[in-house]
Amino acid sequence: MSSAPVANISIAGLLRSMKSRGYTKPGAINELIDNAIDANATKIDVRFNTETNELIIADDGDGMTKAIADKMYCIHNDKEASSKIGLYGIGKCAAEGLLSDVKSVTTTITKHANDRLWEVNADWLHSIAANEWTPRAAGASADIGAPLWDKEAINKVHGTVVRIPMQPNNMHSIIESMDTILPEIAYAFQECNDVIITVTVNGIVLSMKTEDALGWNDPALSDKQRLSTSLEVFVKDGEPTRVYHREGGVFKRFNPNPTTSTGKPIDVLQAALLDDRKEAIDSGYSLNTSLALRVVYNPKWNPPPITGEDGTRPEFIRGNVSWRRGKRHIARIPQDVPISGDHERRRILGSVRSSIDYDYRSDALIKTEGDKSRITKENIDPVLLHTVRTIIRKWSAAYYTEHVKEAEIANNQAHVPVPRDILHWFKDKWSSDAAWRETIKSEVERAKGVQIAH
Repeated sequence: MSSAPVANISIAGLLRSMKSRGYTKPGAINELIDNAIDANATKIDVRFNTETNELIIADDGDGMTKAIADKMYCIHNDKEASSKIGLYGIGKCAAEGLLSDVKSVTTTITKHANDRLWEVNADWLHSIAANEWTPRAAGASADIGAPLWDKEAINKVHGTVVRIPMQPNNMHSIIESMDTILPEIAYAFQECNDVIITVTVNGIVLSMKTEDALGWNDPALSDKQRLSTSLEVFVKDGEPTRVYHREGGVFKRFNPNPTTSTGKPIDVLQAALLDDRKEAIDSGYSLNTSLALRVVYNPKWNPPPITGEDGTRPEFIRGNVSWRRGKRHIARIPQDVPISGDHERRRILGSVRSSIDYDYRSDALIKTEGDKSRITKENIDPVLLHTVRTIIRKWSAAYYTEHVKEAEIANNQAHVPVPRDILHWFKDKWSSDAAWRETIKSEVERAKGVQIAH
């Protein structure tokens, strides 16, 4: 198996469980693409062939020596301190297990510059039957490895080719779902500008576009519509995590239980930030990891009312918080939308898009040590998640106050009311515009001859 095998487990059971590990099909494909990016690939081809029912993933990365290829399918006791290996090293295994339905032999052909061609075959059915898992690199065979390399390799000098025979129903399911799979792949690697990823079906190149991109470099945006800040996570055994963020050049944290002098809870946005980072270090807290947060608001995600007879307004496009490990967006968590408050402020906050950049040191906090395919808000450290959400909420509120609400007041221009938003608009207008309120009262009294209570 490996130099550090996992003891006292059923290899057959572990291999069978690979395909039910929670991967989605896009997640499994993304895992294999991610491996190629880890190998410094600049070009990656994902090729589906419905005639042979095979998936080929080829890259022009560094390739592997025999020593590295021997460890490619190893299952480890402990997570190696690497951004490239998940817990127990089963990312590649799980991805291939799902895509092959653990019913075929998956083959990896690889070549490192100035080295020979190596071939590794993972025979799932044999391994399950024999309760053993021993894929090892050998010289490329004349009947499998060499012809596969000659046909599929992007760069004949270095790189890797992975062949995954698929069950016909599995292949059919992926092809039928391509309209949803392609955007997931495009979203995951949207910022890998130095990598060309091409997906083909029977040689036909498919278009990969995503409408959910962060758009940080959109030239139409101004600096006031973007926020970039950093976070530091401190941990101590037996104590809650502390997450500090840069505020005015100093790292501070949100009070986890903000109250008034009388002990009454208040909104965290109204509470003073805690400047106790040094105190935390002195008391035994240590820096676990640093993260980068970017927040973007683009008005095109929050369309204005449509000029017309009914004055209808399109729904805003709900934003998301993207958790990004290395160069890859792993998960999108929908942006929170307040259920009360100023209606336009709610729309702005709801349409904001954000990204969190982290590395393997944050895996335990974000629960990506198992694999790099998926996370949910329930997996993320609650203090870290609360801090991220509060920063986004605070920035969005400030943007609305400084750049939207004040401009409306200055220009005496309120948003045009629309049927679906009329209640929110009317409440906001009634409470904020005394002159308008008195005018409405007078007009109603005059028209109906009734007295309106003040």
